[in-house]
Amino acid sequence: MKQKNIFLEGLDSFTLHILAISFMILDHLWNVFFVNQNQIWMNLLGRLAFPIFAFMLVEGFYKTKNRSKYLKRIFIFAVISEIPFNLLVSTSVFGSPSIFFPYNNVLWTFGIALYMLVLFEKIKNKDNLPVTVKIFGKIIISILAMFITRLIVSDYREYGIMMVLVFYFFRSKKWWNFIAQVILLAWINIFLIWGYNVTLNCFGNEINVSSQSFAIFSLVFIWLYNGKQGIHNKITKYMFYSFYPLHLLLIVMIYIFFKKYIIY
Repeated sequence: MKQKNIFLEGLDSFTLHILAISFMILDHLWNVFFVNQNQIWMNLLGRLAFPIFAFMLVEGFYKTKNRSKYLKRIFIFAVISEIPFNLLVSTSVFGSPSIFFPYNNVLWTFGIALYMLVLFEKIKNKDNLPVTVKIFGKIIISILAMFITRLIVSDYREYGIMMVLVFYFFRSKKWWNFIAQVILLAWINIFLIWGYNVTLNCFGNEINVSSQSFAIFSLVFIWLYNGKQGIHNKITKYMFYSFYPLHLLLIVMIYIFFKKYIIY
């Protein structure tokens, strides 16, 4: 049997989702079980997950048959995922207290980002609006989306919205879009988002970098995307949605078991 060459054939949507999920699992396991141990590589690989999910959100926005149902699914699973997420990050059903809201799961960020894109398209389709008004409208909507994610303290907050915007405005496979993605993701993930300080040995010299900066390497996988869905049916679709709350709950259960029966 002829072996598949991903550099020639690329990665389909199903494969990209599996990769992003794998990176996310490593990150969550590291945060719960290995944060004080020498397993920082799990966190570094975990940084690749969000940009891939952000990219796939934009692709899903353009390719879904029903944007309204797509939006509803994300918000429904955001609600479903909240208690498992709260238990994971704070061991409390209601989450860690903040000024207005507790720290909320990443699906709220994706839901707000998707609704932002829906509003973008509505403005775009208004033929009677001048171009300057459309541009100003998109800027206002973007700012509101970032403000809301900051207000409700959803995971990745305004930085997550920014990354979705990068893949929305620089979507096509043109060389200038690739350059824009590198520059903007570097700016967001190196200078704006806090990350753990990591010491690397480079040709005998030690350099300190932010773990979040490794998110840039997600572009290697994103650029390999071939535009195909791959395995796609109702089972796989809801498998990806349900996996998020289920894997959070499973990690919490394992943590409780180890704390009760193994550690003590």
